[in-house]
Amino acid sequence: MIKMLLHYLLVLLRVLTMVVLIQAQDQSGFISIDCGLPENANYTDDTTGIYYTSDDKFISSGESVSLSYSQRKTYERQLWYVRSFPKGERNCYRINVTSGTKYLIRADFIYGNYDGLSKSPIFDLYIGANPWEVPLSTTLISRTEIIHSPPLDFIHICLVNTDQGTPFISSIELRALENDIYDTESGSLALYRRYDLGSTSDSIYRVLGRGGFGPVYHGFLDGIEVAVKMLSQSSVRGYQQFLAEVKLLMIVHHRNLTSLVGYCNEEGNIGLIYEYMANGNLDEHLSGLEYLHNGCKPPIIHRDVKCTNILLNENLQAKVADFGLSKSFSTDGETHLSTVVAGTHGYMDPDYTMSNRLTEKSDVYGFGVVILEIITGQPAIIKMHDDYKIHISQWVSPMISNGDIENIVDSKLEGDFDTNSVWKAVEIAMACLSKSSKRPNMSKVVTELKECFTAELARKRTDRDTENQYSTELVPLNLTIDFGPSAR
Repeated sequence: MIKMLLHYLLVLLRVLTMVVLIQAQDQSGFISIDCGLPENANYTDDTTGIYYTSDDKFISSGESVSLSYSQRKTYERQLWYVRSFPKGERNCYRINVTSGTKYLIRADFIYGNYDGLSKSPIFDLYIGANPWEVPLSTTLISRTEIIHSPPLDFIHICLVNTDQGTPFISSIELRALENDIYDTESGSLALYRRYDLGSTSDSIYRVLGRGGFGPVYHGFLDGIEVAVKMLSQSSVRGYQQFLAEVKLLMIVHHRNLTSLVGYCNEEGNIGLIYEYMANGNLDEHLSGLEYLHNGCKPPIIHRDVKCTNILLNENLQAKVADFGLSKSFSTDGETHLSTVVAGTHGYMDPDYTMSNRLTEKSDVYGFGVVILEIITGQPAIIKMHDDYKIHISQWVSPMISNGDIENIVDSKLEGDFDTNSVWKAVEIAMACLSKSSKRPNMSKVVTELKECFTAELARKRTDRDTENQYSTELVPLNLTIDFGPSAR
């Protein structure tokens, strides 16, 4: 009897083993990435039967590092390597998926003292532009999971350096879920009901501004200040711009681009929820624009660069906003797009308006207008007399010819500026407004403006030392050129 029972148990064990192996081999919808595994390497795990592949096809940055042999004995095979990112503020994996499908996404972080520093780092983890784990504290072994329904046919999983150690990752696993499992209204962005944001008719939620999309309100979400851009019922093309902005802000992220917190779509009330910029909109600076042109592959053209689309947070850090009109090239090698003219009068590139050929230089033109507005204190279109209006470049040109820098500069500065720096900035602005073929690119503009700023800071320091007293400090502009994810 006992012998027969053992025989049945043995048969049952074999059947169960075969079931497990058959289930392990059915890996449709599985993506299993061993981060840091040598290039082109792959293997099937002996225990689970899951097929793992190297991450070299999903990312082009970072360094592969192996844990020590003693550490390897402790962990599963897919955790033997890590990919670390000692360079760059933000490094992103691009993983192809099926849009609209829910995925269980798991990321493992096994420090294992791979760098010999005996100090596990802290950094931020994002899916596209949306926080996943912020901050992510990597103890000896850390795992984080999220259910995500991507709206596009790829996702970016990004590690962001917060100056608290080098970001790293051990493995990434995606598992496609049945659509009726973990059913949610949306797995891509946080969805908020209208009452979460307060009544838009309540005077407490003041209007911050208005644009072609609709009004922008100030509100609170979970005790945090936010800006809510509501789609106007009268906005004919607003919904298409709404979708364009969501798609763009989910795949690009930069400290000089506004972050998208979530959205509202209830009973015909459609809105985007952004981080709140405490100091309104600016007249200044754009590393974010340079990033769109050069840090994104293919490049993205903003198409509506103007002062009211450059916002300032509480630290006076500038961030580019309003991507409803943005366009991206279909391939990295394209030089222009043929498209219907759109933008704001006074900031639109004349070459673009006449030819319908949109290029990166079209954004440069708009930025040139912004520079002149900052220097002069004048709007893009200046009203003269009898309703006669001229462009700011026409207003400033005669004074440039006469060398009259005093009347060009905003009188509110009361002469407190370095003449050479201002002249250089004016020359940069006018170069941005020249014919498209002669315009500099944004990288060149940023480099030249940094030189102007450095000269002005040097003058301030000299004046302070000479007068031996405190003078008003310039607020440092964050003009560092940061190349974000090379969205391959």
